Formats: sequence, structure tokens, C-alpha cells
Amino acid sequence: MFDFLPQQPVAADEASAISEKVWKSIKAILQKTPLPKTFYHYTDAAGLKGIVESGSLRATHIAFMNDASEYLHAISLLTDSIRAARTRPLSVLQIKLLDEIEEPVALTLPQNSAPYFVTCFSSAENSLNQWRAYGRGEGGFCIGFDAAQLNARSNDGYFFISPAIYDPNEQAQWVSEFLDWALAEYPKIATNHIEDEEDHRKRWAHTLLWLATAAAPIMKNPSFAEEQEWRLIHILQSKWDVRFLPKLTGLVPYVELKLGAPQSTSSSDQEHRLGKPLPDKIPITVLWSGPGRATDVSLLAGRTLLEQLNYDGVRLESSKIPFRVG
Repeated sequence: MFDFLPQQPVAADEASAISEKVWKSIKAILQKTPLPKTFYHYTDAAGLKGIVESGSLRATHIAFMNDASEYLHAISLLTDSIRAARTRPLSVLQIKLLDEIEEPVALTLPQNSAPYFVTCFSSAENSLNQWRAYGRGEGGFCIGFDAAQLNARSNDGYFFISPAIYDPNEQAQWVSEFLDWALAEYPKIATNHIEDEEDHRKRWAHTLLWLATAAAPIMKNPSFAEEQEWRLIHILQSKWDVRFLPKLTGLVPYVELKLGAPQSTSSSDQEHRLGKPLPDKIPITVLWSGPGRATDVSLLAGRTLLEQLNYDGVRLESSKIPFRVG
């Protein structure tokens, strides 16, 4: 995973040009879909407890998301675009660049995935589809976060937030336009590296893929459109930021993102009773208890947890969707 990070970066101005193009393209996506007022995160009881008591959210490595085909879906789009580009008249330098890109793209096993970490939200409140997928049956919770406040922390947390793209035509267009830009940009840069052309091309292509694959988690299979998903995509800064969660299927790499504000240290009695400093207070605006036989008492427990850690003014709702478990 970590070998995907550029080991020999290109010149700062070259990397900056690639980065600028990537973020300009991603911002074009954001401009089409206004940021919702609330991001909803569906989870189980352990998830709620962990989020509130740690004052943080976990971002999971893209290869370990629930839908294992997600990263491969984005890669397949790039593969198709490369093949389409080869049918057009190209210069020798452009063909060499495609050759350089296509080889690592062909490595589609999970261990070849780029080190991007994702936290998933939905713009849908009290969604039966989401309860089924992420609420673990009965006893689940839906946490509503102030979307604007989370988004405001993006620079500090090295992440960006984007809606998922489900339209295959829009996905293909994004990838195709980016590849066309790279094919036009690279020959202009290569003229300054005649003596080390091959080595430079490897480094430039690696940087290109590293930065461009930040958009990979945005591209989702159209079958999941009902989820109305938004994604927080964290750009790994250091291998030491990665932690590991043991599960039945093995270890799951994740990054813990501090997205809240420190609480006042004046509550010394609270800290003494907790046995540790108060966790950061993240911008929770609403809490739903999931459908089931115990939704009302489950909400009572969730409210008590929030009150204990000074979450005042959170709207409380219990889902009454007729959802039979078992």
C-alpha cells in the first residue's frame, strides 16, 4: 500500500500542475451538487459509542469497504479510457505515457490499491435501505452531522468531501477528460527531460496516478444510487497515521480523523469520573435510533451517552419504519 506513495517526486511545479488539474476537476463535481445541511452516518451501537467517546470518525482504506468492487470500478473506467485513447492518432511520447500508466493500472488486486481512506455518509434521513445495509439489524443508529462544519475542517484533516457519482456517462467523461489533459501536458514537460526521459516519465506517471486516484472513491456502481452517498476522502500523509482493527476476516486499516472541537477543561469532575480527558465534541445535530422492537429505549440510551459528554441541543428521533428482523 505505502509503495503507492511517490518515492521520487517530480519537480514541485510539475506536481502542482497535476494537483491543480485534479482538484479543478473534482470541484466541478462539487459545484453540480450543493452540500446538504446534514450528513447522515448509519452505524451500529458500537459505532455510535466509539464515535462519541473518541470524538473522531474512522476512515477505512478503500480496498476494505463493504463493496469490494468499488476501487476496481474506477480502475476499469481508466482502463477503458486508455484503450479508447489508443485508437486515436498519438505521438511517440503519448504512446509511451499510456504504456507507463497502463501497467500499474492493470494491477487490480487489493494490495495494489492506492492508500485513500473513506468515511461514508448519506443525504437520506431515516432510510430503510441504509438501516438494512449498515444498522446491523436492530439496535442501529443514524448520526446526523452538520455538513458545513465537517467540510470546514477539510484542509486541517487532509480530506475532501464529495457526492458519489453514479451516472456511467458522467464517470467516463471525467476520466476521459483527465486522461486527455495528461496526454496533452506530458509532451510539453518531457522536452525538458531529454537526458532522463525514461526515469522522469516513470516518476511523472506515478505522481499522476497517485493524485488522480483521489477521485476513484467518488465513482460508484450505478446499482448503489439509492444510497445518495457522500464521501469524506482522506489523503494519507504518513504510514504512521494508519491503525488496524481486528475483525473475523483479518485486519482492517483505518485512519482516525479528529473532526471536532476540544471541550473546555473546566469540567474537572467529568474528567475525573471518566478517568481521561473529555473527547473532542464533533458537530452532531441529530440522532436517530433504528427501527426495531427497542427503538425508543435505544434512543434513551443514545441520548444519555450524548448528555454525559455535553452534547446539548441534539434533535432526537426514533425510527418507526416497519422493519422486521429475523
